[in-house]
Amino acid sequence: MHPGFKKYTYYILLIFAFSNSLWSNSDSLNVLSLINKSRNFEQSSSDSALYYANEAYALTKQGVSAYLQAKGALQLGVAYYNLGDYKKAAGYYQEGIVLSEKINNKKLQAQAYNGFANLFAIQKQFPQAIEYFTKALEISKELKDIRKVSVILMNLANIEYNKAYFSNDFTTCNKAYNEAYDWAVMAKDTDQIITCLGNWGMSYSDEGKFELSLEKLNKAISLATISKNNADLVFLKYYLGRTYSIMHKQDKAIESFNESLKLAFEFKDVDFQSENYLCLAEANYELGNFQTAYDYFKQYKNTEDTLSSHELAAQLNTIKGKYDTEKKQKQIELLEANANKDKVVKVSLLVGAVMLLVLAFLMFNRYRLKSKTNKLLEEQNAIISEKNKDISDSINYAKKIQEAILPSEVEISKMFPEHFILSLPKDVVSGDFYWFTQHEHLRLFVVADCTGHGVPGAFMSMIGNTLLNHIVIERKIIRPDLILNELRREVIKALKQGEQSQSKDGMDLSLICLNTKTNELEIACANNPVWILKSDKTFIEIKPDKQPIGYVSGSNVEFKLQKYQAESGDIIFQFTDGFADQFGGQKGKKFKYNPFKETLVSLQNIPLSEQSKALKNIFFEWKGALEQIDDVLVSGIKV
Repeated sequence: MHPGFKKYTYYILLIFAFSNSLWSNSDSLNVLSLINKSRNFEQSSSDSALYYANEAYALTKQGVSAYLQAKGALQLGVAYYNLGDYKKAAGYYQEGIVLSEKINNKKLQAQAYNGFANLFAIQKQFPQAIEYFTKALEISKELKDIRKVSVILMNLANIEYNKAYFSNDFTTCNKAYNEAYDWAVMAKDTDQIITCLGNWGMSYSDEGKFELSLEKLNKAISLATISKNNADLVFLKYYLGRTYSIMHKQDKAIESFNESLKLAFEFKDVDFQSENYLCLAEANYELGNFQTAYDYFKQYKNTEDTLSSHELAAQLNTIKGKYDTEKKQKQIELLEANANKDKVVKVSLLVGAVMLLVLAFLMFNRYRLKSKTNKLLEEQNAIISEKNKDISDSINYAKKIQEAILPSEVEISKMFPEHFILSLPKDVVSGDFYWFTQHEHLRLFVVADCTGHGVPGAFMSMIGNTLLNHIVIERKIIRPDLILNELRREVIKALKQGEQSQSKDGMDLSLICLNTKTNELEIACANNPVWILKSDKTFIEIKPDKQPIGYVSGSNVEFKLQKYQAESGDIIFQFTDGFADQFGGQKGKKFKYNPFKETLVSLQNIPLSEQSKALKNIFFEWKGALEQIDDVLVSGIKV
């Protein structure tokens, strides 16, 4: 089991003003204060952290809000998790999940799912762990919580490490750690950077790339020492010892394991106590210190109940192999040196035989368990693979349907000979869409960004496309502001939105109507602007109404009609927020709108068809190895 799952993720607590009719401000502040104290002791005293978490949890049972109850339950789950009491931790995490889902608090849900997933990962129940990590990851990306994304990506990377540990193919594993590290740097979170470096270093060690391993581990130890993160030094010193042990530098390995063991006792970390005992047994055995090795192995056995079974079988095989070879050599040397020590030799043989019987029994027992587990995993993987194929086929078919309802390039080219459309979905299907129609000498073009992306966004895009056809083509409403007013009413009606509704879905869009006889533009915008680039490189910005197509609390304000007299050669740009909001560059920051505008100006003198290719290259160069965070849609039309 990869010990990196011992790292956790928490949110900074924010103090809200709660209603006096439900609980007193004093109780609210006391709960939050106790939770903060518990969190502050996590790096120095696990017992103190548990004490304050218990105090906070007890206070939440006196009639405070569900929000504080969830906070208290999750903090108590964290405290028991750090102490290695996973049964109690599981109960409090489960309570946190129920409460956070009940009040629909996304941040608390992400924290609860992530903690629960860690418990599954500890037990090597990886399909369940991946399920809850994925839930937490989706919420964190939705909330744009960069640090949380890094934490969850690292946890998923740890699962890849466990696969790589047995397959000996670390390519995917190292890429996953690299991605998690990039997000940690972007979040400027020292603690998370330390964790990523430590786990990444252990991965390189097991791959046999010792220089890279020592580089990552020593950098992590240096950062942890400076920031006084002693809890991090527990696993970092253990990883360093593992690396030296694999390099057969057992003296250095023993020094690191003893430092880690001392800290593990200080923090009452049962997992790392066991791991260090086992490694100290192996290191002393390789040095020929058999009695010391045997003593450490007995201490390891006393605490090994919290360990997973896979690694134990591998370690036992290693000890048995070394013992078989070196025991025989020692026996020969002892017999040749002094025949009178026959009694001592017999005793040694008896002890060795007993040890071998114990080891053989343990290996056989673990082998049976491993075989049963592997068979179950194979069956589960087959089911999951089949379901994934069905889902993938369905989504790919949905993509074909979505592409079919979009206006064809041929149709648009007849009306706008010089134009481009750059569409880069985040997933297979997109929540961004464009729409076009012609009515006599009027040509209408829409660029829209629906709530969400992937399958949910694609559903919204199909609703938007259908409603636009109904409003403009069937009902013959042509004026942009009236179209948006009607579209908002139809969306609210279709999604049954209102004050009591949980649905906040909708879309942001810009709509232009070009009169081909006069070149006059009529424009209406919901949150998204329209940019017009003149031949002298000046920009005209048509600012949007600050409201979406969808339900908002309070009275709706009618959309405004804006007009602009276009000239031949003007380029009209419509776009969603995906391009400007993408993280990237050397510092991992957003692209932003002013650089986006400057980019469009720099491309003005090349054909519009080439501008699309250039923008695509610029986007992917900026994004680099970071994940695309949203759908991207940009259109350009030359008058």
